[in-house]
Amino acid sequence: MLKTRKYFITGLFVAGALLLLIGSMLALGLAEEFSERIRFATTFSESVQGLTKGAAVKFKGVPIGQVEKISILPQQSIIRVDMSIDPAAFSNMHLAAVEEFCRQAQSKGLCCRLDLAGVTGLRYVEMDYVQPEKRRKKPLPEYPQRIALVTSRAGAAVHDMIRILGRRWPLSRVLV
Repeated sequence: MLKTRKYFITGLFVAGALLLLIGSMLALGLAEEFSERIRFATTFSESVQGLTKGAAVKFKGVPIGQVEKISILPQQSIIRVDMSIDPAAFSNMHLAAVEEFCRQAQSKGLCCRLDLAGVTGLRYVEMDYVQPEKRRKKPLPEYPQRIALVTSRAGAAVHDMIRILGRRWPLSRVLV
């Protein structure tokens, strides 16, 4: 009887320890789900190869969050990247102040771009300010004045290009 009671108490102890371990693991794993975070979304028209869920989001090189989701918007042929920003990365600022900072930064030209995270080919999202004149690419002129070809003068391709360009834009100057 004494032996059975000893096994019963040992079993209760082991079961309690396992429940405590499982509860701790769940609490630590779910703590991230309940933390306050700021959600952002941006879009890219170019390839996002190397960017993965969980990749870093940096503001001027300082890690401030991570990529939560990458999805394709087929109607516009663009890639949407959802990110979450940790307000704790901003020292001495509460959540509302960080949200206001983000809104003001966006109006001042804060833009997202993809950067390489070393030689592995993995990428991260870099947030930085861009001057207004550099935010968007300038449109190509309808009738170019000068066209530069980077090729060998001896090849047949250069002669074909000069002939085609002469037909399409006869007033343009072709530089080889």
